[in-house]
Amino acid sequence: QLVTNKLLQEEKVSREALLGRQFDLIACLEETTKRIKMRSKSKLTPGQLNTLDRIDEARAAISDVRHGNEEDINIQELLAEGS
Repeated sequence: QLVTNKLLQEEKVSREALLGRQFDLIACLEETTKRIKMRSKSKLTPGQLNTLDRIDEARAAISDVRHGNEEDINIQELLAEGS
């Protein structure tokens, strides 16, 4: 059981580091997005509009993961206790 808890803790640290890097990347992209949005949308190319949509989708997906991350870890810890 101690080994399982240690592995879960290492996985948690690894996931949190990955999420941190993803949030940093999205924050960087957000700054670019804000500058682009300040331009008139009529001046944006379809490719630029597509990129903005993809950034919004990525931000929403990561936000969903962040909210579920702690719950997943709690469930894994409960499962580890039962084994």
